[in-house]
Amino acid sequence: KRGSIFGFLGPNGSGKTTLLKCLAGVKEPSFGQVLVGTDPIDLRLTEVGYVPQTDVLHNRLTVRETLMYTARLRLPSDTSREECAGEAEEGLAELRLTEHAETFVEKLSGGQRKRLSCGVELIGKPSTVLLDEPTSGLDPPLERHLMSTLRRLSDGGRGIVVVTHATSSLALCDTVAVMGVGGNLLFSGSPRECLEHFSVGNYDEIYGAAELVTPASPPP
Repeated sequence: KRGSIFGFLGPNGSGKTTLLKCLAGVKEPSFGQVLVGTDPIDLRLTEVGYVPQTDVLHNRLTVRETLMYTARLRLPSDTSREECAGEAEEGLAELRLTEHAETFVEKLSGGQRKRLSCGVELIGKPSTVLLDEPTSGLDPPLERHLMSTLRRLSDGGRGIVVVTHATSSLALCDTVAVMGVGGNLLFSGSPRECLEHFSVGNYDEIYGAAELVTPASPPP
């Protein structure tokens, strides 16, 4: 829901990326359906931003150009150039990238690229943003900074869904879901309740505990 962060974690092979693609409308679920409110996801795609694991950015554009071109591509055709520029500037400010506005994408640090990828998906002001491993490859300080950025965006009224291995920042999430191998949901609740559920003392231990869980057999 808006104003909250929902974090998915689990070992490799548990289906986190597949699930996120289904939620984003990128992949068709094998059964069931994804709804935004009461509507199928394909009718509400503009309300959902999706940041995949691999950055989809053009290295030879500046940060401002990236956001400007995104606005021109995604906003209604009658949107003026000035309105597109306003969206770009708003994105720069929201992700705290204004000082890097004229920097080429290829010159950005890993953390700055991730923030720009988020900024691209914020064009058009989607109510929900889905991110797949946004902290992958970042050192601990940058990881914490990016997760804090997501917390700030959430507090501003957006719903954030994030697949993450950033266990040191799990406390920033409102809800955590743990998935087991084969896509089985092992737990969903608050970060503190997650520790209690798996009887562990810190978030790093959740992965090992999750791998030991034998999923219940499906009903006949």
